Amino acid sequence: MIHMDLLPAVGRDKIKLTFAFCWCNFKKNLGEKLFGELISQLIPFNFLFINVYTLTMKTKNIILLFTAMLFITACIQKPAASKDMVLVDSLNAAATTAWNSGDINQIMSLYSDDAIVISGQMKMSGKDSISNGWKIVSQYAKNFNSYVGVSAVTEQMVYMEGLFTFDWNQDNYSAFAKGVMVTVWKKQTDNSWKITYSEENHGDLVK
Repeated sequence: MIHMDLLPAVGRDKIKLTFAFCWCNFKKNLGEKLFGELISQLIPFNFLFINVYTLTMKTKNIILLFTAMLFITACIQKPAASKDMVLVDSLNAAATTAWNSGDINQIMSLYSDDAIVISGQMKMSGKDSISNGWKIVSQYAKNFNSYVGVSAVTEQMVYMEGLFTFDWNQDNYSAFAKGVMVTVWKKQTDNSWKITYSEENHGDLVK
């Protein structure tokens, strides 16, 4: 237990600010009602200026437990991304990595056998058709990046909408492309994820 009177003024101020921050976050995370019920069970005290010598052993134990709960629930940083967003980001990263490899086999590993791809006015159905369509593109499309704006996740399917960009480098011709995409991933029987539907339109290339 911290005895405030034994600490230098600067040290006391730092501890006060730390506990005040955690106190507010603990109250927010726990909820107003549950927080009120918890406080009502404690003997009234000034938490930041407490004199440990005037407390009963029962009260000390309650305060120790309360302090531990406070730091666990309020001071530990929560994960920034949900489980769904982690999955969306990992699938999007896998597609980006495959396209930047320039390897048609790695690109085709993203698709299911019955996948459908629509690229502008071109429609490809099945891996053979998609492979034929992407062979040339994969040679010249470099520095591919994609940005997911909207996503939806179920146990068996992931839906993404977003933007993409890439550089087109063919012989002495270079251009920049950007467009919109819709991608649907489906969970396979082996628990892997494959693209079953993809639609993109990048418009005209810009030199």
